[in-house]
Amino acid sequence: MSINEVFYKSPRALQNVVMFAGGAVAQRQRYSGLYRELEEEYRLRGDWNADRLRVFARLRRAQTLALASSTPYYASVLRDLGADWFELMDDDAFAQIPVTTKEALRDDPEAFAPRKALPTDTHGRTSGTTGVSLTVLRSETAVQEQWAVWWRYRGWHGIERGERCAFFGGKRIMRESQRNVYWRHNLLGNELRFSSYHIGRTTAPAYVDRLNTYGARWIHGFASSISLLASEILEAGLQVTAPVRWITLGGDNVTRRQMNMIEAAFGVRPIQHYGLAEGVANLSTCAHGLLHVDEDFAGVEFDPLGDGTSRVLGTSFANRARVLLRYDTSDVVRVDAGDSCTCGFGGRVVRCIDGRGDETIRLPDGRVVRSPENALVGDFGLAGIQMLQRRSGEVVVSFVRGPSWRDGAVVDLERDLRESLGQEVPLIFQEVDELTRTGSGKLRLVLHEV
Repeated sequence: MSINEVFYKSPRALQNVVMFAGGAVAQRQRYSGLYRELEEEYRLRGDWNADRLRVFARLRRAQTLALASSTPYYASVLRDLGADWFELMDDDAFAQIPVTTKEALRDDPEAFAPRKALPTDTHGRTSGTTGVSLTVLRSETAVQEQWAVWWRYRGWHGIERGERCAFFGGKRIMRESQRNVYWRHNLLGNELRFSSYHIGRTTAPAYVDRLNTYGARWIHGFASSISLLASEILEAGLQVTAPVRWITLGGDNVTRRQMNMIEAAFGVRPIQHYGLAEGVANLSTCAHGLLHVDEDFAGVEFDPLGDGTSRVLGTSFANRARVLLRYDTSDVVRVDAGDSCTCGFGGRVVRCIDGRGDETIRLPDGRVVRSPENALVGDFGLAGIQMLQRRSGEVVVSFVRGPSWRDGAVVDLERDLRESLGQEVPLIFQEVDELTRTGSGKLRLVLHEV
C-alpha cells in the first residue's frame, strides 16, 4: 500500500496531522537557507527598467550556458555546432541552439544534469496536458527563487507572506468516499485546503459556508477548480460573505469565461500568473493588471507562429540540478513589441496567454485552432465542458449539465463551436457526470488522445 493510499484511508484528524507535517517540509524547502536574501533581491529588481533587466538576464544566461556545457546533452549540441559556450552568448548566436523538446527531457533526464543529485534536490511535476506528465529534478535554490519571484508579484498586490489563504489545488486531500468536510488544514502554511474533487451541485453550499466562516481575504489555486465552484455559486444563488480581496490563479490555463465567472461569484477580478515546474519561464500580473515577463528569473523567447501568436521558449537560470536551454514549453501567447506599462517593472508585456500546452484542435485540412474558448461564451446551462480530440481527428465534447440546463443547448453549443472549428471536423457530444482531470488534478478544456 502506497503512502497516498494510507493517507486517503486515514481518518480526517490524522489527515490534518499529516498535512501539518507536509507543511513543515514545504516551509523548510521553500524558505530556509538563502531564501530571505533571494526574496529581497527579487523585490529590489521589481523597480528595474527594461535595460537593467536585459543586462542582468544576459549575465545569468551566460552562467547557464557555462553550466549547460557540462551536461551530456548540451555538450553534444555544442560539438554539433562546432562552438564553445562563450561563443553563443549574444542573442543571434544563442538562437542557433536547437530547441529542446519535452520528449528529449522525458526520454533522458540525466542528460541534462550538470552534476550528481544532492539530498537537497527535490522533484517537481508538470501537469501533463496530453496525459503524460513530466518529473523535473530541482535544486534548492531553484525552488527558493521560484517562491521568491511569486511572492514579489503577490507583494505588488498587497499580499504578504503569512496571509490566510483558501487554497484550491490539484492534489487529492481526501478519499472519494469522505463527505461533509471537504477541506483540510495546513496550519504552518496558514492555509485551508479545499478538495477540488468534490465540488458539485450538492456540495457547493458546504464549500461556501466554510469559506464564509474561515473568512480568508485571499483565495488561490487552479482556475479550473475555482471557476467550477464559481459556476455552482452562481447557479444556486449562493452568497459569499467572506471578505475576499484577492483571487490568484496559477497552474492551468485561464479563459475569459472563467475570469468573468469568478469575478461574478466572488466580486473580485482574478489575478493571473504563469509558471512552470521546469522553471524556464515566469509571467506575473502587475498592479496595473498587465502580464510581465520575469526577466530576472528565466530567459524567455517568443517564437512567432505566423498567426499573431508566439510559442514560449525558455531557458532556466536558477536550476543547478537540470539545465534547459531554449526549451519548448508548448504554450502560446500574444505579444506586441509596442506594448508598455507604467507600473515601474521593465519586464516585457504579454497581452494574453492564448492556450497552455496543446489546448488546440487540429482541423481536417491541417489547420490548428488555438483554445476554442471563444465559442463557449454563450449561456448553455452547463456546469462544465471538455473536448477530447482522438487520433482519428474526431472531437468528443463531454459536458456536465448545470441547474439551468435547457432543451436545445447541445444544438446551440454545436452551432457556436462550428463557427470556431468549421463544418468538417466530426463532433460527438456526450453527457457525463464529471470531467476528466490530469494526473495533477487539473481540468483541461482540450485533451488529446495519446
